[in-house]
Amino acid sequence: MKKRLFVTDINLPGHVQTIFLLMGWRRKISRDQQPYLELQLADRTGQIKARVWRDTELIQERLTSNFVAIRGEAEPFKDSLVITIHDLEAIDPQSIEQADFFEASRWKAESLLAQIEDLIANEIKSEWIRSVLSFILEDQDLRAKLLAAPAAKKNHHAYRAGLLEHALSMSRLALRICEHYAAYYPGLLNSDLVVAGCLLHDLAKVEELSFAGPTEYSTRGKLVGHIAMGTMWLETAAKEMSPAPPADLITELQHLVLSHHGRLEYGSPILPQTAEAYLLHQIDMIDSRLNRLFDVMPKEPHADEIWSDWDRSLGGSFHFRGENSRSWDLPHAELDLEGPGKSRDNEPGQTMDLFGEKK
Repeated sequence: MKKRLFVTDINLPGHVQTIFLLMGWRRKISRDQQPYLELQLADRTGQIKARVWRDTELIQERLTSNFVAIRGEAEPFKDSLVITIHDLEAIDPQSIEQADFFEASRWKAESLLAQIEDLIANEIKSEWIRSVLSFILEDQDLRAKLLAAPAAKKNHHAYRAGLLEHALSMSRLALRICEHYAAYYPGLLNSDLVVAGCLLHDLAKVEELSFAGPTEYSTRGKLVGHIAMGTMWLETAAKEMSPAPPADLITELQHLVLSHHGRLEYGSPILPQTAEAYLLHQIDMIDSRLNRLFDVMPKEPHADEIWSDWDRSLGGSFHFRGENSRSWDLPHAELDLEGPGKSRDNEPGQTMDLFGEKK
């Protein structure tokens, strides 16, 4: 069943008959002591509140799915809109187009996963690290979940396939940083370890988060968490692989997962204690924060300067200049259809010398 009307399409006054994602609901009492229901509805374009004033018991019994078809009227309420619902039916999730309701990566999930596998095959030099990564990604249940998994409930890459996008973006950034420093500080960084950390550090979020409907933390996610689960996954992989990978390699990979939040107060049980672990944390911070900055950046063209709203995860509001504010600025680059961080000038496996010449 296709979506007929999005949140951003709703005007005043207006009849509303469409399907929404049900984010949550509460039973409340009005000022005149009458029971009513308050619903939080959403699709990929935004959220809107709705209220049920009549047949509340009947409507409440129908709130059995994450998706509901509603019929009602959009009305002004203070500085926003609210829908007064006249009728509601639960909708089978299998009958709807998921892309209508959940924000997703700008790149296709299957392409992101294929590019990660290509990166492992062509950029990882260590046969053992390549084997560990390939073994873990062979799991069909994991692969299916990765195609939909967000990287977080909110804050960064909080959309379908966001976890794949985050891992690929970090990995490509890691390759460039390691290449840059290889000529300055020989022997300091093992690029294979850093890239492996980029791919493994959040992998267990496919179990920490539940994303069949609105993204929430699973019970196991709340009680154990992705850091501990990711560490255990590596332990299991080491036992199941034949021949078994070197024990010290598994220890280093586990350290990358355990320390990637960088600080004890951020959730890491230990601090980064290798150069690769320290760099992994910094790359994670860069990629997650720039993704969040892109989220708060105005997407519609504007002529003059503009400030974003205050953002909790970024710790402030940010200044963006419009088209008329930078006479010296160059046109924005187009979205790279080959995935986040893909270099058009540097093909896989190709490196630069100290003078910027292709080897």
